[in-house]
Amino acid sequence: MGKEKKSKLYFRKLSKEMQEKLLSWWRSLAEKSGTQAQLCRCATPEEAALNSETFRLLDYFPWIDIETAAIIAGILSHIKQGEEENISFLQKLATPKEKNGRVPFSEIRFRQLLTCRTWDEFFTALRRAVQVLDGRVNPLSIADGILRWAEEQKSITYCEAGRSLKFDWSKEYYTEALKYE
Repeated sequence: MGKEKKSKLYFRKLSKEMQEKLLSWWRSLAEKSGTQAQLCRCATPEEAALNSETFRLLDYFPWIDIETAAIIAGILSHIKQGEEENISFLQKLATPKEKNGRVPFSEIRFRQLLTCRTWDEFFTALRRAVQVLDGRVNPLSIADGILRWAEEQKSITYCEAGRSLKFDWSKEYYTEALKYE
C-alpha cells in the first residue's frame, strides 16, 4: 500500500500552473474561516455560487462556468488543510480506515455518485463522500474530477466508455477496494 501513496497522481484537466493556483485559492480560503463556514453550509451549487469566494475562484479560472466554480468552491470548503497527500479521491473512498475494515464509501453510494445527472445531485453526492472521509481528501484530485464531470455533462458528443470519468473513477475505486477483500 505504501507504493500507491507515493505514485504520482495524474490529472486530465489541471495543468501544473492550474494546480498551484487552485491550491493557493484553497489555502487562502482556510484563512477566512467565516467565508469557509458559509461555503460549508451551502446545500446546493446555487447557494455556493452566491459566495464571493466562488467569484474569486472564477478570477483564477475564467474559462470555467459558474456551476463548476460553485461546486469546486463548495466541495473544497469541506476539505481539511494538509490533505495534499498523493492518493486520489477515489482510492481514499475505497481504502478502509482500519485494517480488515469496510470501505468508507459503500458500493451503493459509489454507484449513486456515478449516476448523478444534475448539478445538485452531484454536489450532494460529493459533499457526502468528503464528509465520509472526514474532509481528508486530496483537493486537486476531487477538483479534477469535478472539471471532468462538468465537461462531460455539457458535451454533446459521445465519450468513449474507456475514457470517461465514470470509467476512470470505477477503475480507481474497484482496483483499490478489491485489494481489501
